[in-house]
Amino acid sequence: GFPNAGKSSLLRAISNAHPKVASYPFTTMRPHIGIVEDAFGIETLSVADLPGLVEGAHDNVGLGHSFLRHVERTRGLVFVIDVSMEMRDSNPYKDLQALRKELELYHPSLSRRTSIVLANKMDLPLAEDGLQLLRNGLRTLSAASPQDALADCPIIPISAQKNQNIDQVVETFFSVLEDARSIPLNPETGVRYTYQS
Repeated sequence: GFPNAGKSSLLRAISNAHPKVASYPFTTMRPHIGIVEDAFGIETLSVADLPGLVEGAHDNVGLGHSFLRHVERTRGLVFVIDVSMEMRDSNPYKDLQALRKELELYHPSLSRRTSIVLANKMDLPLAEDGLQLLRNGLRTLSAASPQDALADCPIIPISAQKNQNIDQVVETFFSVLEDARSIPLNPETGVRYTYQS
C-alpha cells in the first residue's frame, strides 16, 4: 500500500508483531515480520509489513529498490488500500492500479502473484463510497481482462485500527495462499519455491 494506508496497524492486528504505528507517512522504514496463526493454532505463515510504496519506486524513488527487493521473496501480495476518501480527489481503484504499475515496472512477474485486496479504514464516514469505487474498478477490470491476477481476487473491507473483519483476513490468507504454494516463485524461470507446513 501507499504510505499511511494502515499496513502496520494490520500487522499488529493479525500477528505477534509490534511495528510502530503513527498518523504520518513513512512510519515504517524497514520491513517488519509477523507470524500469523490459523484459527486452530496449527499452521503459521509469515507476513511482512513493507515500507509504503510511492510512485516512481521502480526507478528507485523513495525507498524504491530497497522496498521492492523484499516483495520479490513473497508468494502472495496483500494490497492494503485506504478507502477512507479523506484526501481530495482520491480514488482507491486508481491507487491500487498505481501500486500494481510500480510492481510491474520493477519486475513483470510481481503483478501476476496471487493477491488479496484489503479495503482499509472502513470505520471512517466516506469509506463506503471508496469501497464502491474500488469494487467497480475491479469489476470492470475483471470483465475486460479475466486472466488478470486481480480479476477474481478477494476484496475484504476492514478496519485494521478497530479490528473489524480481521478473522476473515486471516482465514483468507490461509485459504488463498494455500493455493499459491504450487505456483512457481519466479514464473519466468520455472524455479519452484517449496513450503513446509
